[in-house]
Amino acid sequence: MVLPLDRLQCCGPLGEPHEAWPRVLDPSIYQHSSTTDELSTPVAASAQPPNEATSTEFTPIIRLNDIPSGNVDIIKEAIADVYGFNDPRPFQIEAINHLAFEESSLVLIRRTADGKSLVPLTVSFLRGGVTLILVPLHGLGSDQVDKATVPDHGIEAYYIDEHKFDNAKALEERLNAYSEDEADENSILLFASPNSLREGSSWMKAISSLATRGLIRTVAIDEAHEVEQSGRSFRKEFVEAAKSLDKMIKAMPHPVPRILMSATFRRSDFDSVADIFDMSNTAILQGPLARRKTKFDFVESKVKSGPERVERPGNLP
Repeated sequence: MVLPLDRLQCCGPLGEPHEAWPRVLDPSIYQHSSTTDELSTPVAASAQPPNEATSTEFTPIIRLNDIPSGNVDIIKEAIADVYGFNDPRPFQIEAINHLAFEESSLVLIRRTADGKSLVPLTVSFLRGGVTLILVPLHGLGSDQVDKATVPDHGIEAYYIDEHKFDNAKALEERLNAYSEDEADENSILLFASPNSLREGSSWMKAISSLATRGLIRTVAIDEAHEVEQSGRSFRKEFVEAAKSLDKMIKAMPHPVPRILMSATFRRSDFDSVADIFDMSNTAILQGPLARRKTKFDFVESKVKSGPERVERPGNLP
């Protein structure tokens, strides 16, 4: 898919204007590898699901040293200008290149707090349109909205579960009015809980309309292991939401890249998702899962032991 070229004036890390670069990518004007045959090295062992053999053929992911320099420059500038990070990690550049330039799907397995969430945020800015992100917990959705919203760069973000009554009506009107022309200028990140993406949800009409109009350009599932690990026996709505996403993806007029993110993704998790989604042409990008070193200090308590009465403050009973 070749998106129309539109250029945006923006500033570098020091606030000085630099040459404008595309608001929405036109892959034809950049160095772009549309096939994986150009790779000279086989898929690394770390590109396979952890600890288990698999017969599934995954798409190789282009490593940092092999990514065209033009792509790397655009990714770094986007991350710095929009989100203020001047030193992105190699896996972030590799993942963003795979989704935004190669337009292929990805399973990203990295430990907690490693910076996974920056990937779909940056891809949303580069590709434009709507990025639909399934999040398992309310706290995650609210937190991500605060990080993702950047009005100066035309990025809106909403956690739809927080919008009730008049606010919900206003957001539905905003989504219904969103057009293809605007999608090339302004990005919208929609965070949604499994309940909001189930069939029959009050939000499904507006979201399905975005899908059929081709305005959803990226789909993400955060904490993707929840589809299998919670959907199996605890929260069935995870599976139902994943099925609704698959139905919407099939109704879209063109393929869109999908990213599944997790710190504990297992082979059984991949198989469960593959039963719902078409996971062909998907790459696996996995990093070290060991947590950073945690140090505990033990200090002597100064609280006296024994039945000594502690007075309650104020008028508490």
